[in-house]
Amino acid sequence: MVEGSILRLFTFRAVRPAFDEILRHQLVPDLSAQAGILDCYSGRQGPDEIGPRVVASVWVSEDAMLEALGAELGQGPFHPELLEETTDRLLEVLPICLAARYDGTSDPAPTILRTLRGRVGQGGLAEYVADVQEGVDADERAGIGPVALYVAKIATDGFITMSAWREWSDVEHATGGDIHQPRSTRHREHLIDWDVTHYEIVQSASGAATAKGPRGAAAR
Repeated sequence: MVEGSILRLFTFRAVRPAFDEILRHQLVPDLSAQAGILDCYSGRQGPDEIGPRVVASVWVSEDAMLEALGAELGQGPFHPELLEETTDRLLEVLPICLAARYDGTSDPAPTILRTLRGRVGQGGLAEYVADVQEGVDADERAGIGPVALYVAKIATDGFITMSAWREWSDVEHATGGDIHQPRSTRHREHLIDWDVTHYEIVQSASGAATAKGPRGAAAR
């Protein structure tokens, strides 16, 4: 992963039905074609067509993201008209301190996007990140790991972990939870508090577009 890379996490609610078709056929393909993007996922919660949604993207740098999307929601060059289709918006742009992406091992395509928000004890983020790296590498060797996992830093000792998974069984083996009690995680000894959110992946795309121009990865 490129030093200085960032996670852009945009959560919102759709205001009309069929917004997932926009995510699937317009927004994510167009987003993945931008220069400087490394990874991109869109996800939904529940069967409600106007329920919570997320678009999570990983960029080589904040400058690359700003050139592609602009500094403010709806005020940049990238599909400002779509902002009117959303409400309850939250945009977070955070520096990445751990990236684990397993190229060439993503078949079948990921179906689950998982975000974990937490806080560690003072000065404990580096130790937590090291344990996560060790664990996710071991899971991948065992064939049960995520397609990709990113840890991004919030303030002093907070973080968001975003990960993409093929099957619920992989999440269960890796985190200790299950489909009935999914809010579980490893390395809880490091954590002061934490919460987990899961999304069904609507569309995903990966592969760096590092030169200006439409060089995104093919959607999975």
